[in-house]
Amino acid sequence: MSDNNRSSNLKPTNIWLQLPGVILGSLFLCWWQPGFAEILTVIEGANQVIPAGQISEDIRFKLLNDFGNPLTTEAGHTITLTLTTPSNSTAELTTESTITDQNGEITTSLTATDTLGSYTITAQLETDASVSVATYLFVTDSPSVLPSLGGGAIDAEGTPFDTDAEFQGGSSIDGNAFLQDVTYQIDYDSSVFVEGIIQIDSQHLSKKADIIVVAMVIISNPPSEPEEFFFMLDNLTISREWDRTLDSLEAFKNDIVLPETFSITFSIPLWGGNFFGLDTTLGQYTAYGYFGYRLNDGVIVFNQQPIEITVVP
Repeated sequence: MSDNNRSSNLKPTNIWLQLPGVILGSLFLCWWQPGFAEILTVIEGANQVIPAGQISEDIRFKLLNDFGNPLTTEAGHTITLTLTTPSNSTAELTTESTITDQNGEITTSLTATDTLGSYTITAQLETDASVSVATYLFVTDSPSVLPSLGGGAIDAEGTPFDTDAEFQGGSSIDGNAFLQDVTYQIDYDSSVFVEGIIQIDSQHLSKKADIIVVAMVIISNPPSEPEEFFFMLDNLTISREWDRTLDSLEAFKNDIVLPETFSITFSIPLWGGNFFGLDTTLGQYTAYGYFGYRLNDGVIVFNQQPIEITVVP
């Protein structure tokens, strides 16, 4: 077919008929592009363990778009804060509703309280109830005494070597002592608090490191064979499945300058029959938790004995 014949088949009316659809399709794609959704996250002060009678450290929330950038406007966005406390508690938040600043952030804290147990602070975007996040605080009657967990280390190739680092840690609920190995009944009103302390290796003081938290979860569901899952906590305290390769291991905290001792706390909600995102109605779950730090050269220092948490339906 000649070029002249080919061009004669392209009628201008065909182009004009298609143009509205092209324009509408382009407008839809522009409207649909990600980056506009709101996400609330806790960037400081999450999962604190507080001696009774003391005010908590500041708790900072940040409003982001789905690219992870601060979501800001000149007028700001209204965030509502809700506090859930143990019975008979008189604790309060220093602010219950506030406007995000130029960084998309708000700050609150928990006032002094003598009531032991678990406290929940929920932040919610006033204009969209689906945009929310919760963090947990745990009030104890004295500085917690934690079981010894030993200390181990591996280099970037996974080869073990000696370390003078020491680890302590355990879990607690409802003001009870922190224990290395515990069993909990599923509870729709509670969170398990996990606390750990790292005595840093003397050769690693003042070096920069990432803090890491991982867990192996075993589901016992007779008559089926036990199933194993592996998880890691990222820097938003979100539990993610882990493929057990060191290259894919995400940090719980990034670029920490290591002091002599480092304390770590986080919570595991038992609400709604959920444990690490797994349905606890399927059977008994046991988590073996490890935490530690990773240097820039790939060295990882961690607890030798795991923190064991068993949840029964």
